[in-house]
Amino acid sequence: MNRSEIRDEVRRMIRDTDPDTTRRRWTDTDLNGRIDISHEKIVQLTGILETSITNNITSGTSGYALPDIYLKDLIGYWNDGSSWRPLQKTTKTELNFYDNTWQSATGSELTHYYISHNNLFSVYPTPNFSRSSALRLDILKRPDALSSDSEIPFDNIYEYFPFHDLLAIETARACLADEGKEKEFIIKQGELQTRLAQLRSQNSEQYDGTRIVNIYETPGCRWYPRRSR
Repeated sequence: MNRSEIRDEVRRMIRDTDPDTTRRRWTDTDLNGRIDISHEKIVQLTGILETSITNNITSGTSGYALPDIYLKDLIGYWNDGSSWRPLQKTTKTELNFYDNTWQSATGSELTHYYISHNNLFSVYPTPNFSRSSALRLDILKRPDALSSDSEIPFDNIYEYFPFHDLLAIETARACLADEGKEKEFIIKQGELQTRLAQLRSQNSEQYDGTRIVNIYETPGCRWYPRRSR
């Protein structure tokens, strides 16, 4: 389904299909906004859209800005010149306990990474070397926006076509909650949980790599270092 078809399905579910559009309870704009929220929420709950982002390692730079498509980190790596090596995820609190001089620590062997609240992918220790395309982060990505009625959810990936109804169910559920229709809300809540479980199952059992999209193949999408020491 495209956005227009999803919106029509939402109206059917919440019984807001009056031919006189001026008498409808929800405008197209309102529903479009809720569909967008549902779109991102479902991706975050099911983890169906992943990608790998890479960047240069820059000597003296520990923090690198994450792209706008970032939703959640999965695992980080660095290239030692011959192979990709995993980084252990940590936090600033853990680093303070592990090494009280960590903020000034430098080295040629990277061991940890953490995500800052200002959306920085940071590594420890701060590298004292530079290397091209040697830092990588696997992430859960934000879905492409449904910017027009012809847009298809879940980045138009074919294997997820049967699950477009999830956006209609979640959007209808939110509308019913706002309208205080408890019985209908509970029904939609049950439908949502069932369909989410089915999508999670398909995602884990049938993954074939088709959902991995390298953002550097997308014109204008960059990942810049932001903070240096």
